[in-house]
Amino acid sequence: MYTVSEAWIHRFKTLRGGWTQKQLAALGVSWPPVKGWIRRVVGRQIHDTQRRAFEQDSGIRVRRRLGQRLPF
Repeated sequence: MYTVSEAWIHRFKTLRGGWTQKQLAALGVSWPPVKGWIRRVVGRQIHDTQRRAFEQDSGIRVRRRLGQRLPF
């Protein structure tokens, strides 16, 4: 299980600075998102499969050892 944080949500924005419909679906947020969705999701426990889906659908690859975002 993974606890959602606001920093994690913002870390996986798309290159255009938002979130995809698939990303929000992984968190259980309906489309289009209603104002305040981040506040409602922070602190929620999600499964690792949901976490990976949210991260992968951002289109940003993560270098886990260095903690750097790569724009491809």
